[in-house]
Amino acid sequence: MKFSMQKTKFYLPNTLIYILFLVHALTSCGGGEGSEDSIDNPVQEKVIETVQEGYTLYQIGPTWDAKKLTSASLRERNDFLTTKVALSTVKISTPWAIGTGFFLGKINNQFLVATSAHVLKNVPSCFAIPVYGKFEFLDRSYRCNSLIGIWPEIDLAIFTIKENKNENILGGINPLEFDFNDSYIHGTPLMTTGHGNYSNADSDMTLKEDRDCMIYSKSGQFARVMKQTIEKDDSKKGVSDRVTAFATGCDISPGDSGSPLVNRDSQRVIGMIWSTSTPKPIKVITDEYLDSLVLGLEDQNDIWINLSYAVSTRTMRERLIRWTNEVDRGGFGLQRRRETVLRLLGL
Repeated sequence: MKFSMQKTKFYLPNTLIYILFLVHALTSCGGGEGSEDSIDNPVQEKVIETVQEGYTLYQIGPTWDAKKLTSASLRERNDFLTTKVALSTVKISTPWAIGTGFFLGKINNQFLVATSAHVLKNVPSCFAIPVYGKFEFLDRSYRCNSLIGIWPEIDLAIFTIKENKNENILGGINPLEFDFNDSYIHGTPLMTTGHGNYSNADSDMTLKEDRDCMIYSKSGQFARVMKQTIEKDDSKKGVSDRVTAFATGCDISPGDSGSPLVNRDSQRVIGMIWSTSTPKPIKVITDEYLDSLVLGLEDQNDIWINLSYAVSTRTMRERLIRWTNEVDRGGFGLQRRRETVLRLLGL
C-alpha cells in the first residue's frame, strides 16, 4: 500500500500538504555519534534558553520534562507501569550511534528488541557490526544476535539477543506489548522512556509524562511528516525522509529514537518515537499556544511542523503483514523470521 497525506478515514487538507513540504527541520532522535548533539547543561525546570531569538531547541511546554530515572526514584514512585516500561527500555549502541529500544519478550523461542531503523543505519548484520542493548536497571548488556528485519519506511528494526549460558534474567522481565488496535484519540495521555541526550550528557534514562505528553493530532489522523537533513556533502543537501506518523507533545531529543510510546490509559505501546522538529518557535513553550492546539483554535497545520512525532503500531502492522506476504516463499532462515513476525502480530 502507498502511504499518503491522509487520516485513516479521510484525506488531509491541501493546505497541510503544502505546509509539510516546506523546508522545516525535523531531527531524527538517533543521537548520531553520541557527542555531537549533546548539550552539557543541568536538567532545567524553567524555560530553556533560546537557541536564537524567537526559537528554542526541543522543549514543548513551559518546562523541560525529561526527568532522569534512577532505582531510587522508581522505588519512591512505586508505580507498576513506570517500573515495567523502565525495566524493558534498552539503550542501543552501535559504533556510530546511540538510541533507544525496548524489550518485547520471548517470541518464537527468541528474545526480541525493537528500535528505530535509523538507529541501525549502516548495520547490514549483527555479525558484521556490533550492536548492543543495555538494560540500565538490570545492569546487563546483550549483543545483537541476529536481525529479524529492518523496515526503513516505518522506521522499525527488530533484532534478537541471547543470554549467557546458565543465565536466566531476560525471562523474568515483564515485556512491553504492541497494541495494534488503538484508536489514537486526540488528547490521549502518553508516557515514554528513553536515552535522549539533551541536558543529559551521559544519556541516562529519562521519563516523559507531563501534561503536554499526549496525542495532539486529530483522532485517528496520521500524516507523512518530512524530515530535512543537511549533510556535509553538498551533493546530498536537503535529503529528506518521510514517515507516516502522529503528533505528540512529549519532550524528546537525539537519543530518544526507538523509545516506546505508551498509552497511559491502556498501558500498552501504541507507537515508537521517530523525530522532533527543531528549532521550534518560542510560542511552543507556552501553555496558551498548546491549549489552543488542543481546542482547535490555532492553525492546525502547526501540529505537523512544531511538535514531536511517532510511528503508530497500526502503521507498523500494515507494513509487517505486507512483508510476511512478500517473503512467503523464502528460504529456511527467512521463514523463521517470517514466523516470528507473524507471532508478534498475533497471526
